[in-house]
Amino acid sequence: MVITSVAAAFVLLIACANVANLELTRATARAREIAVMGALGASRTRIARHLLTDSMVVAFLGGILGIVTSVAGTRWYISLIPVWAPRVEEVGIDGRVLAFALIVTTLTGIVFGVLPAIRNSLPNLSESLKQGARGVSGSRSNRLRKVLVVSEVTLALTLLVGSALLVRGFWNLQALDPGWREENVLTFRLSLPQSEYPDGESVSGFYQRLIQQLEALPSVASAGAISNLPMQSRSNTLYDVPGQEAPTPQQRPLAEYRLISHGLLAAMDITTVRGRNFDQRDRPDTRPVVIVNQMLADRHWPNEDAIGKQLDFWGETREIVGVAENTIVYDQVSRPTFYMSAIQAPRNSMSIVLHTLGEPTALGASVREEVASLDPNLPLYGMMSMKQVVSESRQMDTLMAKMMAAIAVVALVLSVAGVYGVISYSVAQRTREMGIRMALGAREGSILGLVLRQGASLTGIGIAIGLLSAALVARGMSLWLFGVSPFDAVSFGAAVVLLLASGIAASYFPARRVARLDPLKVLRCD
Repeated sequence: MVITSVAAAFVLLIACANVANLELTRATARAREIAVMGALGASRTRIARHLLTDSMVVAFLGGILGIVTSVAGTRWYISLIPVWAPRVEEVGIDGRVLAFALIVTTLTGIVFGVLPAIRNSLPNLSESLKQGARGVSGSRSNRLRKVLVVSEVTLALTLLVGSALLVRGFWNLQALDPGWREENVLTFRLSLPQSEYPDGESVSGFYQRLIQQLEALPSVASAGAISNLPMQSRSNTLYDVPGQEAPTPQQRPLAEYRLISHGLLAAMDITTVRGRNFDQRDRPDTRPVVIVNQMLADRHWPNEDAIGKQLDFWGETREIVGVAENTIVYDQVSRPTFYMSAIQAPRNSMSIVLHTLGEPTALGASVREEVASLDPNLPLYGMMSMKQVVSESRQMDTLMAKMMAAIAVVALVLSVAGVYGVISYSVAQRTREMGIRMALGAREGSILGLVLRQGASLTGIGIAIGLLSAALVARGMSLWLFGVSPFDAVSFGAAVVLLLASGIAASYFPARRVARLDPLKVLRCD
């Protein structure tokens, strides 16, 4: 969850920038009030303490609202977590969370209340009092507000691009062909007790009889057994290729492996592109054989036929008798893989795979009866369809995509609020100027354009910097992207267009409000 943690930190920074903007605006707007306090003898320390107290009150009210909102957010987050994820029941708001919220709230109130407090604790009394109710908007404050808005837009664009890349990768993942059958497949797992099945012959005999009985069921087209289902866990080992020794022991090749029964490849619809499948010729007393996938064959024999070649591992030399198509094994990607016969290398714990002619889960009762007929004390577990297996294996990717999308939406809303706040305040400070322009003949469209250009320029600068930031972050996210380039033009373009449109929209409403004012009323009120 490193990505979501960084994204949450970005949102916190955007929120802090908004708070800083708010405090600067409030302090500037209260310049005359502060000047009066100073004129009546209030010390700089007392004025700073007064402003800082106001900042802390706002921060704590926001913190309380945030904690209340987080209750609903936590419930939504828990609903996304897979049921099999460890310690799901422990997810919630506890003392540590409340302590963290208190610390963040306090620091936010202090840090972003100090600068306005210091700046406005000793104002220019005569200048502030002469400006009257309009307040003072110094160039330094305006520059700082603009810098904060640009920073917000930069961070928001980075999050939008990251979210878009993850969502696109998730869509690609959903459409990805794993290389084996997903529809009409039922799976479950058995673990034979060592005390009752002490040797390979008894283990192999049980699984062979069970598969034969399951294949005899009217709704079962084929059946097989595999040591580990794809996408559920990984099993890999080092191996050697006779005649292709590795330069050093540390550079020995690594490959995924699976122990499978004779009918497993057919049950999962994994095609053997060359050679043969395991059959009755492959017994414990015959030569050890292995089937490799196309990726492993291309790794060692790119311009040769791998059939008849050999692999050395686990103290034995095994001959390659078949080459199977590449499939997803683990982590949603294909890897060099080889399959061994479960007859020649029996294992007590195996997953059973049934290719059914109808709804897979409807066979649950019949399957339990067949297992009980062979061993009434043997429990089976993990019964689910292959589509459920795939869905569970992708739930963490789904969770990350949804979380990033939600965080990006929050960042977008906060950044738009920041743009709106700065433009709105700027327009309020320039109301007299706008009135004079309109009195001299400026049209509504020119006033709108003037304000919109200011908002677009702030958003544009933030986007330009954000593109560089997003490119760096996207490059670091490349391991979590499936079939998507870290510099995908569609994702970057969509994020830029969305943020630019949102920034212009945030500027439009203050611009429309001032453009519709009656210049005579503005000048008379001033």
